[in-house]
Amino acid sequence: NNQDSVKHFTLSSFANIHNNLLNGNRANDAYTLLAGSFIEGLSLTCKIYENGKDAKIGQLIGHQKLFLENLMTLLSNCTDDKNITDLTTKLSQLETIYNKLEIKSSASNDPNIKEITPIIISDDLIKEISISISEIRNSYIN
Repeated sequence: NNQDSVKHFTLSSFANIHNNLLNGNRANDAYTLLAGSFIEGLSLTCKIYENGKDAKIGQLIGHQKLFLENLMTLLSNCTDDKNITDLTTKLSQLETIYNKLEIKSSASNDPNIKEITPIIISDDLIKEISISISEIRNSYIN
Protein backbone atom coordinates (compact mmCIF):
# COMPACT_ATOMS: atom_id res chain seq x y z
CA ASN A 1 0.00 0.00 0.00
CA ASN A 2 3.03 2.31 0.11
CA GLN A 3 3.52 3.91 -3.31
CA ASP A 4 7.07 5.04 -2.55
CA SER A 5 8.06 1.45 -1.70
CA VAL A 6 6.44 0.14 -4.87
CA LYS A 7 8.22 2.77 -6.99
CA HIS A 8 11.54 2.03 -5.31
CA PHE A 9 11.16 -1.74 -5.74
CA THR A 10 10.10 -1.39 -9.38
CA LEU A 11 12.90 1.00 -10.31
CA SER A 12 15.58 -0.95 -8.45
CA SER A 13 14.41 -4.22 -10.04
CA PHE A 14 14.51 -2.61 -13.48
CA ALA A 15 17.99 -1.24 -12.78
CA ASN A 16 19.22 -4.68 -11.69
CA ILE A 17 17.86 -6.34 -14.82
CA HIS A 18 19.34 -3.60 -16.99
CA ASN A 19 22.77 -3.89 -15.32
CA ASN A 20 22.76 -7.70 -15.60
CA LEU A 21 22.05 -7.47 -19.31
CA LEU A 22 24.76 -4.86 -19.85
CA ASN A 23 27.31 -6.86 -17.86
CA GLY A 24 26.38 -10.07 -19.65
CA ASN A 25 27.27 -8.70 -23.10
CA ARG A 26 23.58 -8.29 -23.89
CA ALA A 27 23.55 -4.52 -24.29
CA ASN A 28 21.17 -4.68 -27.25
CA ASP A 29 18.65 -6.58 -25.10
CA ALA A 30 19.07 -4.00 -22.34
CA TYR A 31 18.46 -1.13 -24.76
CA THR A 32 15.45 -2.90 -26.25
CA LEU A 33 14.01 -3.38 -22.75
CA LEU A 34 14.62 0.27 -21.98
CA ALA A 35 12.95 1.37 -25.22
CA GLY A 36 9.99 -0.93 -24.63
CA SER A 37 9.52 0.50 -21.15
CA PHE A 38 9.62 4.02 -22.58
CA ILE A 39 7.09 3.19 -25.29
CA GLU A 40 4.68 1.49 -22.90
CA GLY A 41 5.03 4.18 -20.24
CA LEU A 42 4.48 7.06 -22.67
CA SER A 43 1.55 5.26 -24.26
CA LEU A 44 -0.14 4.79 -20.89
CA THR A 45 0.60 8.36 -19.84
CA CYS A 46 -0.97 9.70 -23.04
CA LYS A 47 -4.10 7.60 -22.44
CA ILE A 48 -4.34 8.93 -18.88
CA TYR A 49 -4.01 12.48 -20.20
CA GLU A 50 -6.77 11.91 -22.76
CA ASN A 51 -9.15 10.93 -19.97
CA GLY A 52 -8.57 13.98 -17.78
CA LYS A 53 -6.33 16.55 -19.51
CA ASP A 54 -4.44 17.12 -16.26
CA ALA A 55 -1.70 19.75 -16.73
CA LYS A 56 0.72 17.77 -14.52
CA ILE A 57 0.31 14.73 -16.76
CA GLY A 58 0.84 17.00 -19.78
CA GLN A 59 4.11 18.23 -18.27
CA LEU A 60 5.16 14.62 -17.66
CA ILE A 61 4.54 13.89 -21.33
CA GLY A 62 6.65 16.93 -22.21
CA HIS A 63 9.51 15.80 -19.94
CA GLN A 64 9.71 12.56 -21.90
CA LYS A 65 11.43 14.55 -24.65
CA LEU A 66 14.57 14.54 -22.50
CA PHE A 67 14.36 10.80 -21.90
CA LEU A 68 13.78 10.18 -25.62
CA GLU A 69 16.90 12.18 -26.48
CA ASN A 70 18.98 10.02 -24.14
CA LEU A 71 17.37 6.84 -25.44
CA MET A 72 18.13 7.79 -29.04
CA THR A 73 21.78 8.38 -28.10
CA LEU A 74 22.00 4.89 -26.57
CA LEU A 75 20.25 3.24 -29.52
CA SER A 76 22.52 4.99 -32.02
CA ASN A 77 25.37 2.83 -30.72
CA CYS A 78 23.63 -0.37 -31.88
CA THR A 79 23.94 -0.02 -35.64
CA ASP A 80 24.74 -3.73 -35.99
CA ASP A 81 21.25 -4.83 -34.86
CA LYS A 82 18.51 -4.56 -37.51
CA ASN A 83 15.72 -4.66 -34.91
CA ILE A 84 17.21 -1.73 -33.05
CA THR A 85 17.84 0.27 -36.21
CA ASP A 86 14.16 -0.28 -37.14
CA LEU A 87 13.16 0.83 -33.65
CA THR A 88 15.40 3.90 -33.94
CA THR A 89 13.74 4.83 -37.23
CA LYS A 90 10.30 4.63 -35.63
CA LEU A 91 11.37 6.61 -32.57
CA SER A 92 12.99 9.28 -34.77
CA GLN A 93 9.51 10.09 -36.10
CA LEU A 94 8.40 10.67 -32.50
CA GLU A 95 11.53 12.73 -31.91
CA THR A 96 10.56 14.98 -34.85
CA ILE A 97 7.25 15.69 -33.13
CA TYR A 98 8.96 16.34 -29.81
CA ASN A 99 11.32 18.81 -31.51
CA LYS A 100 8.33 21.19 -31.71
CA LEU A 101 8.50 21.43 -27.91
CA GLU A 102 11.02 23.80 -26.36
CA ILE A 103 12.28 22.86 -22.93
CA LYS A 104 14.11 25.60 -21.07
CA SER A 105 16.43 25.12 -18.15
CA SER A 106 17.79 27.52 -15.61
CA ALA A 107 20.88 27.51 -13.45
CA SER A 108 20.71 26.02 -9.99
CA ASN A 109 22.89 26.31 -6.93
CA ASP A 110 24.75 23.19 -8.08
CA PRO A 111 26.63 23.86 -11.36
CA ASN A 112 26.20 20.19 -12.36
CA ILE A 113 22.41 20.37 -12.23
CA LYS A 114 20.07 22.23 -14.56
CA GLU A 115 16.59 22.97 -13.33
CA ILE A 116 13.84 22.54 -15.91
CA THR A 117 11.36 25.39 -16.06
CA PRO A 118 7.68 24.41 -16.23
CA ILE A 119 6.85 22.93 -19.61
CA ILE A 120 4.02 24.40 -21.62
CA ILE A 121 2.71 21.81 -24.04
CA SER A 122 -0.43 22.16 -26.13
CA ASP A 123 -3.22 19.62 -26.37
CA ASP A 124 -2.54 19.42 -30.11
CA LEU A 125 1.10 18.47 -29.57
CA ILE A 126 0.14 15.89 -26.96
CA LYS A 127 -2.34 14.46 -29.45
CA GLU A 128 0.43 14.17 -32.08
CA ILE A 129 2.69 12.47 -29.55
CA SER A 130 -0.12 10.14 -28.51
CA ILE A 131 -0.87 9.11 -32.10
CA SER A 132 2.81 8.54 -32.87
CA ILE A 133 3.53 6.48 -29.74
CA SER A 134 0.36 4.42 -30.34
CA GLU A 135 1.50 3.64 -33.88
CA ILE A 136 4.93 2.60 -32.62
CA ARG A 137 3.45 0.49 -29.84
CA ASN A 138 0.92 -1.16 -32.14
CA SER A 139 3.64 -2.07 -34.64
CA TYR A 140 5.16 -4.29 -31.94
CA ILE A 141 2.12 -5.74 -30.20
CA ASN A 142 0.05 -6.61 -33.28
